[in-house]
Amino acid sequence: MCSSDLSDVNNASLVRSILQTAGFLTGGCGGQLDVVYSESDATDCEGSLRRRASLDRLTDEFNVGRETQYVLQGQAEETLPTFAATRGYDLMILGALTRQRGLSALIGTLTSRLVDELPCDFVLVKPESFVSPVVEPLLAESA
Repeated sequence: MCSSDLSDVNNASLVRSILQTAGFLTGGCGGQLDVVYSESDATDCEGSLRRRASLDRLTDEFNVGRETQYVLQGQAEETLPTFAATRGYDLMILGALTRQRGLSALIGTLTSRLVDELPCDFVLVKPESFVSPVVEPLLAESA
């Protein structure tokens, strides 16, 4: 799971969607759910504590044990591939925060890096508010 600020309301909604998706998949497949968060700004101690508390609240909400939470230090594109390889993950479920338009909105910069680097498959969960820039013109034409 990746997010820039877990205490942000919009990101908390996305994290809930990620945890719900992960719960369905692990429950259906009999797998184990680990929650992984990559903390990119280790110098912001107050913000880091706030994000960690938010992560704890969200995982408590979904009954995910804290013993299966991992907080990595560094940029997700650098920390996740190595961590996933050492844990032997089959699948990672990631949040997709789109801040760009065009093709980058479909496959973001972090995602494109992880496609090449992750040693496992992954599922991207988009925010509920996401509207594909490819579908948007088609919807306008049919109106």
